[in-house]
Amino acid sequence: MITPEDYQIVLKLESNPLISYSDLADELGVSWPTAKRKLNDLKSRGVIRTPVALYNIKALGLQRITVIWSLESIENLTLMEKLCDLHPYTHYRVRGYGDGFVLFAQFDIPPETISLMKELIDTLEQENYVSVTEILQSSGYQIEVFPDLNFYDLQHNKWHFNWNEWLSLIEDQPENLPKPEPQKIGLEEWKLIDFKILRELTKNPEIKQAELMRLLDLTRTNVHLKYNLVFENLISSVRSRYDRILFNLVNTRLFWVSNEDKKRIHQFFNLINEAPPPFRFGMDILKDNGFVFWGGALPSFHEHQLAFSIWKLFQSFATYTLDTSADTSMIYWFYPENFDFNTHYWKIDREYVLEYPLEELRQV
Repeated sequence: MITPEDYQIVLKLESNPLISYSDLADELGVSWPTAKRKLNDLKSRGVIRTPVALYNIKALGLQRITVIWSLESIENLTLMEKLCDLHPYTHYRVRGYGDGFVLFAQFDIPPETISLMKELIDTLEQENYVSVTEILQSSGYQIEVFPDLNFYDLQHNKWHFNWNEWLSLIEDQPENLPKPEPQKIGLEEWKLIDFKILRELTKNPEIKQAELMRLLDLTRTNVHLKYNLVFENLISSVRSRYDRILFNLVNTRLFWVSNEDKKRIHQFFNLINEAPPPFRFGMDILKDNGFVFWGGALPSFHEHQLAFSIWKLFQSFATYTLDTSADTSMIYWFYPENFDFNTHYWKIDREYVLEYPLEELRQV
């Protein structure tokens, strides 16, 4: 259980995960030491956890592919998780349950390596690591939204949201996708120290600049400039993390929709962008057709309402239940080693992308 006072702190962190003690004190109307004590108490109890910073793949010139592996045994599932751990361009992996064992993985790769990734996945099928694989290439249109605790009724432990009213807004959405944002800084402008800072931020976005000075042997002025440059250009978002069970956020569902109605897909994307439901969602429009959509951490009632809403819009889709617990999912930190500072481009050779991770897997 959490108190109304605890709830207010979690609410403040949701809108500003990196809020300072002094700003939190001002928001709560308490002293700086009191704000610090209350926040540290919530952290020690596990109510609040370290936030997550996501790197900006568009600014980095990378492209996302989603892989859905169907597997015949828990042993093969574990091996594919190991492959994700070994591959240098893995962004995320999570177990799923549908028709047998499923592993859902995302790779952020240089566009030139798509054929190598497909060859890697074909080899895994030939060597009987996996039974069926779906490779879904992103169009570059991706969106992620986060829970809004203003819709949560602490007194009754209930989320208030009307799915029918929300779904009715789709007809008012534009049929065209928004124009993509231009890349601010070219790859040739980045230095190794910039990517080292990016890695530390993806490990822990709460890291202090003084700690970066110590770790990376930087001056105070240099670390301040570099920190702001990296945060502004290479971090797409920072999301707060808290004990979801306290708010009945327990079910995560993945939908893969193959649909020819691009107008409806575009409207759905714009609806999520402009008026998202108060839960965590991610959507990735695919290059060929359709989209991948996941609803992260939903109460059971709202999970069912989400599935019904997707069905009303698209009728045909594949869906999986995802297990996002700490032991069965993993988000990977940024790897500076993937970038070749001699060529000022990502490593795209066959050995790096395909042969090395495959050989390591075979040894496992």
